[in-house]
Amino acid sequence: MVIDDALIEVKTTKNFVVERKYFDQLIGYYILFRIGGIDGLPRTHSIKKLGIYFSRHGHLWLFKVSDVIDEKKLPKFINWFKKEARQEF
Repeated sequence: MVIDDALIEVKTTKNFVVERKYFDQLIGYYILFRIGGIDGLPRTHSIKKLGIYFSRHGHLWLFKVSDVIDEKKLPKFINWFKKEARQEF
């Protein structure tokens, strides 16, 4: 879901732990947003934060995109991501 400038994944899990696979999934969603946008959002919309909401625990873990993604390296990564995705299908 997108709230203001944050892309948030909701997890309903008994363990209150940020697992690597949750983080990777969220980064993947962000990359897909950068490639093709999100239905219902204007193309000019900016995502500046990512987060995981642990619904059973009522806790939202938020962090800045700029803390984990280097904008200078992102275009090269997006090209790699697209190439890998094409090979999978």
